[in-house]
Amino acid sequence: MLDIMNQSAKNKAPERARRALRRWLTADSWQVEDRIGENALWAIAARDPNDKTLVFVVPQHHQDVLVIYGYLKVSNQRTARLEKMSKKERENILWSFRSYLLSAGIMFSGFKIPLEVVRLAVPIYLEDLSRTSLMDRARKVLSGLAMISGLLGQSLGEASDPEEGQSFDFDSLEIN
Repeated sequence: MLDIMNQSAKNKAPERARRALRRWLTADSWQVEDRIGENALWAIAARDPNDKTLVFVVPQHHQDVLVIYGYLKVSNQRTARLEKMSKKERENILWSFRSYLLSAGIMFSGFKIPLEVVRLAVPIYLEDLSRTSLMDRARKVLSGLAMISGLLGQSLGEASDPEEGQSFDFDSLEIN
């Protein structure tokens, strides 16, 4: 009987997490929008008060985990400048990004030439989900995005790039 009760609680956990996530984010002035993902039980795109967007997903295949995704769209100028570098220089830059993210405990994809969109991800088990743990992980993803943008600018010998950012069509993103 205990196993049936535990299974029932596990089945309800993703929906409870979705409601809590919406409540916590809106309380902190985030704009929240439900999204549909082919491989997601549910997904929420949320924009913080500083206009930075993250996507929160509970995958169909792993319903006891919430994954927080952040995306960085690299500007066309930076992509072109990277492509003009030697292969060795580009690889050194990309490996420095990978090294930083691995040491920070942030998962990543998109580090290839042409460098167009970088995706960062940090998971959290639903059983460990609290407002504090959610916001800590969200800050971790946002910090990772800022660090990658900054390191890219530094590697290219420039400051910031006003074209680079996180504001782009989330309908075109693959949520998984």
